Amino acid sequence: SQYNTMVRRVAFAWLAAAIAVTGCLCGICVSAVPLSAGDSDTSSKADKENALSLEARKACASSGYDTAECVRMLVGTGGHAFGYGSDDMCAQVPFGAMRIGPDTKGMITLPFQHFSGFYSADRHIRAFSHTRLVGAGVGDYGNFGIMPVAKVDGSVIQLGKASQKFKEEDQVAKPGVYTVKLQETGVAVRLVATGSHAGIHEYVWPQGAQQPASLIMNACHGAESPTKKAGGTFCYDGALEFALGSDNILRVNSSILFKGSLSGRIGGDGLPLFFAADLHVPSGATVSAGTWSNGALDSAASSGSQTESGGSLGLWTTVKGCSDGCRLVLRVAVSWISTEQARQNLQQQVPESIDVQTVDTAASSAFSLWKDSLYRVRVRDHVLSDRGQVQTATAAYHTLVAPSIQEEANGVYMGMDGNPHSLVQGSNWSYSSDMSLWDTHRSQFPWLDLYSPRAARNTALSLIQMAKDGGDLPRWPLANIYTGCMEGSHAFLVLLDALKKGTVSEMEVSPVLQDMIAEASGTSAKMGFKDADLYNKLGYLPVDSDKKGVSLTLEYSYDDWALAQGLRNTDIEKAKFYFKRSRNYRHMFDDRKLFMCSKDSNGTFHCPLDPAAPVLADQHYTEGNAWQWTFYAPHDPVGLVELFGTQKTYCSRLNEFYERSKLHPSNALPDPYYWAGNEPDILSPWISVFGNCPELSQSFVRWLVKHKYSDAPDGIPGNDDYGTLSAWLLWATMGIYPITGSTLYVMASPSAANTSILMENGHSLTVLARNENNHSPSESDVFVSSITFNNEITLPAPVIPHDMLTSQGLSNETCQYLQLDDNLCKTVSDHIQEWGSTIQFNLSSEPQEFGRNIDWKQTLSNWLEFNEDLWL
Repeated sequence: SQYNTMVRRVAFAWLAAAIAVTGCLCGICVSAVPLSAGDSDTSSKADKENALSLEARKACASSGYDTAECVRMLVGTGGHAFGYGSDDMCAQVPFGAMRIGPDTKGMITLPFQHFSGFYSADRHIRAFSHTRLVGAGVGDYGNFGIMPVAKVDGSVIQLGKASQKFKEEDQVAKPGVYTVKLQETGVAVRLVATGSHAGIHEYVWPQGAQQPASLIMNACHGAESPTKKAGGTFCYDGALEFALGSDNILRVNSSILFKGSLSGRIGGDGLPLFFAADLHVPSGATVSAGTWSNGALDSAASSGSQTESGGSLGLWTTVKGCSDGCRLVLRVAVSWISTEQARQNLQQQVPESIDVQTVDTAASSAFSLWKDSLYRVRVRDHVLSDRGQVQTATAAYHTLVAPSIQEEANGVYMGMDGNPHSLVQGSNWSYSSDMSLWDTHRSQFPWLDLYSPRAARNTALSLIQMAKDGGDLPRWPLANIYTGCMEGSHAFLVLLDALKKGTVSEMEVSPVLQDMIAEASGTSAKMGFKDADLYNKLGYLPVDSDKKGVSLTLEYSYDDWALAQGLRNTDIEKAKFYFKRSRNYRHMFDDRKLFMCSKDSNGTFHCPLDPAAPVLADQHYTEGNAWQWTFYAPHDPVGLVELFGTQKTYCSRLNEFYERSKLHPSNALPDPYYWAGNEPDILSPWISVFGNCPELSQSFVRWLVKHKYSDAPDGIPGNDDYGTLSAWLLWATMGIYPITGSTLYVMASPSAANTSILMENGHSLTVLARNENNHSPSESDVFVSSITFNNEITLPAPVIPHDMLTSQGLSNETCQYLQLDDNLCKTVSDHIQEWGSTIQFNLSSEPQEFGRNIDWKQTLSNWLEFNEDLWL
């Protein structure tokens, strides 16, 4: 009842307020204290944010809605508790491994709101560091922090003592470049990304400054507070050396072993990181430099070195004799291989000259890289007006920041076996890592498959190479380590998606099929399904084997389906075995309760007393509850509907799920129904079409775009998880959503009148929305009356295959779905090649008949991956 819902909500709010920090698998690690956690002066914050948002919208409009110009980097850097987006303000190139940016603190610095190092409500900068996770719900990285200081003494090397205030209006960030003015010193800071592993710091002291220009570099800096870690540090085996050359350049090399929340997981060995920096001393000025360790400053010297294993290591520098407005420039680079390699990265990726014009040019080049990456997607006439333009442009940016290119200068990368490797010359792809696969396989990777097949190919081939180097496909690779984070083996789905969409070939995927079988059989060395023999015997993972057996069975079923597709042309018997096993999810459905529930080894269901129990209370579902996992069967939508007995029951249950979600507009706490800020149910808003009640999805997807996303710092409803939630928003803007591992997209209702995508190969995709008067739709024009393609075909159902969006040419399956004979099929295919692809949604303010009388079993049988009769 609504009363019980209210009581549960209030009780959970009190529980959340009492918890300081709650652990998790790794997708969400958060306290739910619903307070600002930034600096004070909250009374004017809302007005100031509204003014800044309006300013961003005006700038977007004045640019002609240029996508790069419309990006607002603050989006996703705020939000409270579970609603923290965990995005950053860093300068980086597309998919760059170096992310130079500010790490901040507030009056109350909550670790779970600083996973990326930056939190929008803070007004103090701790340091400017060079690496970080992207939108993740776990802390790591934030390495090699650099900070200008008023003077060098023992206090500034203490934890947090070098931080300085800044004003929100003095901070400007755009793709590739970050600038800010620090209040205590008056120093103007500019950070510029120049390559995948390198960049520039520029610090300009104000004219008339009374103190010499001083900098500190903390080799053991991290995005997380080290006081959170046992022993007070996550930095070990540090080494630092420096030398002042006759050319007046102070050269610095450093290395550490870093053990963050992810990087310290497998074996506890941590992650070696290396750093190189050149400080260019102005002509006529003199520099003093020295190291520190164990909290004690060493004397100045022209060169020196220091090692430290206790987490306190750094360099200090003071420059005297500058003319007014002293300007210090550092050329910096990181490496995961060696300090020598970091030097190679520095030489190849950063201009040698450091004059103002060169840095200006570098900043312009960094932004131009992003303009070139983002101009191919453009949204016009959003139903939410200019707010919608900014939030979708920023979402597009967030989808292209990761995975991280790990291939360093001269084509070298650190492999999953801990050894350096080189790609075969002429490979024409870049080795990448940092993949939150449990999240990204659902939306961000399919977006790359469509928008940037080159990046998707890098990702897929990198996964294959990881299996070759390290012996297993990873679950969540960070640099060159298997973190083992989250559940399932969703690399299967990423590879199948790439294979199905032509991003990689069957020949390229075939070498890892045996690795996939080993994982699915539980015999792999590192990853693998749990209790595989018991899983095979029972057809599910019982709760007495693993308390999360219900959600694990659902995830394994999806992975098995992907493996079956990969094996079909090489081992049909094994393929059939895994396809049959992909139906194991059905064993978890209790047809009395109408929920996916835990089941013990004796076959007895154990459904929760409260299927909407908060995620912190019910540990039988991975990062979710019974409501959020019950609709999880992406690979078998027809079978899922059948479990409910009738389409009417299925639609009624989904409608209840959607409508109850609307009672919980806040993102700070996990929604007990649809949780827009996390991944398990991320497909659920789209699947009412399979019960022939498409109006439910059309309405709910639109509601989510308006109420769960915005262009404010808290404009992403939860951890962005390497662009997963941002990609969801892009798909929702177009009214199209992928079923990963297939060539099929399900359709709801678009939020923009015109979304255009120019593919890497020059093919154009345009998604239009028109109301009954053939005008741009308003917020009330939600329901789909028909969907046409290139003005010559009306879609028979609210699904569309990948080949209609691209220039690949129509497959036989697609022509069968469209009911085209061979001649007409060829004509339409030729027109796609000539004209591109234009999809038009015709909308109305009232529910329509389109999509209400579909034989979904027959419709989906056109695609092999969904045709159960051909498999079993």
